[in-house]
Amino acid sequence: MKQGMVPRFCKKWLINCLQTHDMKKIFVGLAILTALLGCSKQGNSTSHGTSSLIPANPAEITVIETAETKEWHKIQAESAGFFAAKNFDKLEDLANNYRTSKASIASGIWKLEAVYTGIIPDVNKSNGDWQQSLVTLHDWIQAKPVSITAPVALADTLVAYGWKARGSGYADTITETGQKLMEKRLIEAVQVLQQAENLKQKCPQYWTVMMSAALGLGANNSQFESI
Repeated sequence: MKQGMVPRFCKKWLINCLQTHDMKKIFVGLAILTALLGCSKQGNSTSHGTSSLIPANPAEITVIETAETKEWHKIQAESAGFFAAKNFDKLEDLANNYRTSKASIASGIWKLEAVYTGIIPDVNKSNGDWQQSLVTLHDWIQAKPVSITAPVALADTLVAYGWKARGSGYADTITETGQKLMEKRLIEAVQVLQQAENLKQKCPQYWTVMMSAALGLGANNSQFESI
């Protein structure tokens, strides 16, 4: 992997998030970018530092609702509703439909990703809410043992939960507890994906989540390239 590829990968992901107004993924993207582009406040003091690129609060980003973002949010809401009701059959149908059709919004992002992001709790939700989501995800896996969607959704949520524990600040603002929680959750996400690797059904989101976990765990170039 060439030098600078990881930051470009993260920036592309963040741009995709901005296009869909997905605040959950924007928070994770900002955390990754902050970790990669500046590990200390010293890096923030330069005129070309990340301070001009990354807002202090993702909620301050101004977004404009468009037809495609309305469609994206509609899919998210539908997914979130099925998940809250533990209607795993409907969730499976929804994901399979967008996975098979490869349907995308105008910017090219697969609508399938909206199904997954609709399941992930908002970053401002309490740890209790996140834990309840994890319980429901495990119930889904138990109910649908041959499903690829359920373990990918679990791993995706664990990755987001890991970055939530870390926070979006520079390295010197991260607590030891936050760092350990992040690593624990990302490792668990990788383990969930590895257990699902041999399932007959495949999903492109599997590799997106695996790459996100690898970035957070500091995978070396050859490991990242192999993913």
